[in-house]
Amino acid sequence: MLWCLSLSCKLGFWQMSEIATLSSAAIVQQKLLGRLACPITRGALEVLPLVQSAGAVKEAVLWSPRLGSVVGEIRNFQIDFVRFQSGIDVGTIRARIVEGHLPSYEEQQQVWTAFPPNDALFTYSGDWRPIENMVVTDCETRPTTIRWQIDRPCQIIFGAHPWSGHVDVLVNGEVIHQLDLYEPHTTVPRTVAVKPARPDTPSEVVVHAKGTQSTQSMGQQCLFSGCEIATEKVEPIRFEKKLRVRGASYTNRFREMLAAVPASGLCLDIGGGNRQLDDPRYVNLDYAPYDEPDIVGDALKLPFASDTFEFIYSTGVIEHLKDPNLAGKEIYRVTKPGGKVLIGMAFMQPIHSEGQHFFNGTVWGLEEMLKDFRIDDVFWEGSMSFLIEWMIQCTHVDRLADSRKVQNILETVKEWDKLVTYDRLKYIANGVWLCGTKI
Repeated sequence: MLWCLSLSCKLGFWQMSEIATLSSAAIVQQKLLGRLACPITRGALEVLPLVQSAGAVKEAVLWSPRLGSVVGEIRNFQIDFVRFQSGIDVGTIRARIVEGHLPSYEEQQQVWTAFPPNDALFTYSGDWRPIENMVVTDCETRPTTIRWQIDRPCQIIFGAHPWSGHVDVLVNGEVIHQLDLYEPHTTVPRTVAVKPARPDTPSEVVVHAKGTQSTQSMGQQCLFSGCEIATEKVEPIRFEKKLRVRGASYTNRFREMLAAVPASGLCLDIGGGNRQLDDPRYVNLDYAPYDEPDIVGDALKLPFASDTFEFIYSTGVIEHLKDPNLAGKEIYRVTKPGGKVLIGMAFMQPIHSEGQHFFNGTVWGLEEMLKDFRIDDVFWEGSMSFLIEWMIQCTHVDRLADSRKVQNILETVKEWDKLVTYDRLKYIANGVWLCGTKI
């Protein structure tokens, strides 16, 4: 790992004697910056810090000397190897670091008040309906709009996903943003900023779901998660990990294996999505730009030096990768000798991410993918009734068939669950798991 002179000399918080004063997020970043590698060459990186805050690097450029190009950036503490600015004048940045003008230091930040989509602030027209912590429209009723008043800067939060369409954002009738909210992989947040037409003067904001879409999108939907409006307050910047358990929860086996990782070690959660743990050993990597991941990167090109992690975990991700065997080789490469892996993937599951669900796997397929590891244990989970119920739902049979017949079938299959032994469940398991060791 190459360090620029300013970073290694000026960041006093990197001393191990001061580690107890840092948040778990800052400790993880400290460990990671010394273990990052170019995802293309696997060679060393130069970290060029731009902004420093809360005991960590808040903004930085990641430069590959071998490629002679920018390969990533740190943005609001998050390390991103997928979505970054490539046309950056690194020479000027390096000169400003040498001159002592960079990094700059930030201690305070704007405080924002969150308004969820069900807040009385918003006036809806059209076919909006609640879904989890958002509202969604299919644009079947026109006009499809959301209106509210602001007199301070505002951040509007959308959800972008494979079924999203086009949206205009207007302030006092003027189009400020024209958005294509299509996102090919999964639902991710998309934030846009607006401000009053005149400072401290009320202005009307309108979100207009247009009912049009890009050629790649499978729908015209708009997902709206509410907004945040600036207050008069500022507060000290905090860089913290906050417990988040959304999507797949952490398994008991995961917690047991994480407990065995030493305080100085690292655990990588591949495809952790919008999960997070307040733990100085835990690293969440995901391809989608959620807020929670520590690193945005590609599981097929892991941006780490070889032999980095004591423990690697992944669940519900492998079936969404285009080359599971390459993923297995990458997992092996970045696991330390003696390190452990706990990897789970879908077997008997219907498609659950259209266009991004490539491979389901048997126990034997998972063993083949991770064959470089010593296999310590394989196991499986699920039930016949869970599979049948999911199949009925995803084919819309539950909407089209006689509901009493559907219910009778499900009740019968649930009775059959009792007849399926664990050994026979292997042949229809919903998910399969492997625990292994790098030797």
